[in-house]
Amino acid sequence: MTQRIMLFFAFLLMSVAATAQSVNIEFEEYTLDNGLHVILHEDKSTPIVAVSIMYHVGSKNEKPDRTGFAHFFEHLLFEGSENIDRI
Repeated sequence: MTQRIMLFFAFLLMSVAATAQSVNIEFEEYTLDNGLHVILHEDKSTPIVAVSIMYHVGSKNEKPDRTGFAHFFEHLLFEGSENIDRI
């Protein structure tokens, strides 16, 4: 009996995983004049707004003769500036 229950839940889990992978999410993708790359998805099923921002900065993106930008952006993000309040 326990083996049948475990088999049932394993089958249920596999069917849910297969269904989740077949979902096609429509989105718009474009680049603004200032170079900002935007991926936009609108879902009107619930009144929720979510914003995700990813910054492509870090030592892997720096040129050998121009270092320190990752540290600079870290200070801007967490310490704020004259025009941006501290988080």
